[in-house]
Amino acid sequence: MKTKLVLIGITLLAMLACNVDERVVDNYEEKTGVFYVSTGQPAQLGVLELPLGNIVSGDIYYDNNNERLPGRIENVVSFRDQLYIFVPEMHTIVIANPETYKKITVIDFSEDSLEPVGISFPNSTDGYIIFGNKPVVHLLDITTNIVARKIEIDGIASDIDCAGNQIFVTIPEKNSVSVIDSRTHKQEASISVSPVPSYVGISFDGKFAFIVSKGYGKQDEMPKSAAVLSIIDIGTRQVTRTLDIGFASASAVDEIPVGIAVSSDRILFVAAMDNIYRMDYKTASSINRVRKENIKSVEYISKKDQLVFLSRDSNNRRIIIASPLTGSYSAQVAVPPDIDKIFSL
Repeated sequence: MKTKLVLIGITLLAMLACNVDERVVDNYEEKTGVFYVSTGQPAQLGVLELPLGNIVSGDIYYDNNNERLPGRIENVVSFRDQLYIFVPEMHTIVIANPETYKKITVIDFSEDSLEPVGISFPNSTDGYIIFGNKPVVHLLDITTNIVARKIEIDGIASDIDCAGNQIFVTIPEKNSVSVIDSRTHKQEASISVSPVPSYVGISFDGKFAFIVSKGYGKQDEMPKSAAVLSIIDIGTRQVTRTLDIGFASASAVDEIPVGIAVSSDRILFVAAMDNIYRMDYKTASSINRVRKENIKSVEYISKKDQLVFLSRDSNNRRIIIASPLTGSYSAQVAVPPDIDKIFSL
């Protein structure tokens, strides 16, 4: 009997020990972070831990390669086992390991003076790259990091995203969205949308593409027009609904969108320079203001199911963590005033 009691005691202690270990792991996994880019020189890719706002590294690339990135960083995208760092002014994409941050290779587009600004991945082997200065998309074989094909599109692209084999590219100068099919590697359609389409997001079920148009007069000398959200049915490639991005005293004509984030809760958010907007795309009946906030950029971190905003106010900067369902703030932290952009870690 005593032996049985001893064995039971040992078993309970072991179970408790396992439970303690599990809690430690869970607490660790609650930590998240973002890459950040500052306005200063030389170009640096920093890492900020959230929600505390601790700077893990002021330049994670330099720390692990003992060399600087070649110029101003426009975009940072992580996919599978590669981190893509876009340096358009030097016509390059620096590819690094997302775990060690060691450089893998550099893709150089200087021969054609191309300025890479974004990439989307319809499958595990292909990356479609857009450029900020020429109307072309390059198909990158991400298993070899070699450009396999060049695809002509209607105009210079501003953003790119994909739903399965359908790749959507916003073309501000043409007020259109180019649709590339990854099976044919060609532009298969052009969809007219509201003026100056600048950002694109895809619903998690892959049924809809959301296009945020800034409107005229926000980055040109034309008379102002409304900022608009267009909803495209991906199956039919038709615009099914348009909604002005504005709120009472904040007219859609005056709003300047700066980004879009689509959450896993079937909710999308549009960040503008002065307000944050939310839409439930289950009904898509209206787009509503969440709160007034001067936003610089927005990211949805799918691993943690979190919205992260970079807010700017005079010379101050804050990173805000918000609910992906309601947009309500769960944490805010002051960050250095020279932080210019944030990207999902």
